Amino acid sequence: MPSCPAHRLAPARRAARTGAVVVAAGLALAACSADVAPAPDAATPAASPAETSPAPSSTPTEPSAGPSPSPSDTPSPRAQEPEPADTPTYPSFDPHTDRALQTIAAMEATFGAGAFKVEGDDDGTRWKLELTQGDDRLKVKAEADDTGIATTDTKRDDLGDDDREALGRAQVSLSEAIVRVVESSGGVLDKAELEEDDGLAYWEVEVDLGDDDEHYRVDVATGTLSRDA
Repeated sequence: MPSCPAHRLAPARRAARTGAVVVAAGLALAACSADVAPAPDAATPAASPAETSPAPSSTPTEPSAGPSPSPSDTPSPRAQEPEPADTPTYPSFDPHTDRALQTIAAMEATFGAGAFKVEGDDDGTRWKLELTQGDDRLKVKAEADDTGIATTDTKRDDLGDDDREALGRAQVSLSEAIVRVVESSGGVLDKAELEEDDGLAYWEVEVDLGDDDEHYRVDVATGTLSRDA
């Protein structure tokens, strides 16, 4: 082999070294690139939290049949209707006395007035009453039977001073006086009315005991019962 001059070998060696350096640098760069994660593409936006959250279940929740009733919405058993406070109730007596008490209650409710006299016929179908309404005296006639009670005639005049004063002291009503006398005597009511004697006001109640009639007094203020001599 012919020998190469020294000045020709030097450039060749330098070129070989340069190639080797380039190859080594390329290999080193490739290794660094493999170790470093690629940077995200700036043009691609990051996923939002909503996009990364799991999709809702495809099974819909069935709605409830209706709102749960609150304690106030739950119907309670209906209570028995109470009787009005201003409607008096009395024991049952004989038909005549019962009809008298019913007629008094009906007329007092009709006129908004208090009765202070009642008297009926023998069969208990026709009644005469006197009631106080303010400064007036109402004289009322009524008919009563099994179908009801109806007013047939009404007259109005002035209430006397003595009656007004006596009624102003009354703590016991005409009907209450009748009940006390009938319960005590066992008789059947004939009539009852307001009376006065020496400044004493009382209900005079007459009852039929079969063979005889008896008269009783009931103090309008105290309700004290006494038999009239």
